[in-house]
Amino acid sequence: MLNRDKTQKIVFSIASDVGAGVLDATLLGVVLDSKLCWSSHVEMVRRRFSSHIFLLRQIKRITTENIQLSVYFALIHSQLSYGVVLWGNSGAAVRLFRLQKRSVRIVAGAAPRESCRSYFSKYGIMTLPCLYIYYTLLEIHRYITSYKTQADNHCYNTRYANNLRIPKLRLTKSIKNTTNVNLYNVLPSQWRSLHYSLFKIRIKEFMLKYCFYSVDEFLRFDMRDV
Repeated sequence: MLNRDKTQKIVFSIASDVGAGVLDATLLGVVLDSKLCWSSHVEMVRRRFSSHIFLLRQIKRITTENIQLSVYFALIHSQLSYGVVLWGNSGAAVRLFRLQKRSVRIVAGAAPRESCRSYFSKYGIMTLPCLYIYYTLLEIHRYITSYKTQADNHCYNTRYANNLRIPKLRLTKSIKNTTNVNLYNVLPSQWRSLHYSLFKIRIKEFMLKYCFYSVDEFLRFDMRDV
């Protein structure tokens, strides 16, 4: 029997009129909206961040940098990491990335408009786009046997035969809410053959070294430089 007090009906559709049901619902700490644009979830996290950033400003004057970093990882980084594979590539996520950079500037004592890319590397903090890429790559690598490659379509030994097949989708909304296998295809072949634990370490080191500010920046990166 369903508990009526704890059950919500939500219809996922890009249509303006979705009929009966709620516009968004919370499931395991993630807010799902009817259009899967993730703006509701981002807004919920943004409201929490406002108080966390205020706390960082207050303790800045009376604590050490290590304590401030501990507060950052406990209150801000943990929420950015949670469910980031779902919402991290949405347009709304940019708002949280701005707040993340603001919090890192507070810890570093940097000016409001100063670039904080070097501080991400210094403190061992992944940018929000890097978190999305990192956890997406780990998810793909863990379940790599469930993905089809280009070689499954033909028997020719082409350059991209071992690349994962990209699903054909009609809507941009569907593309944004599907695992981006392109992130995996651009990796060097020797990385893809690593055991999961070594793969995890290698990708983390790579993300912390280059601190990408967007998914496109990662996809355009020349992997021959690594």
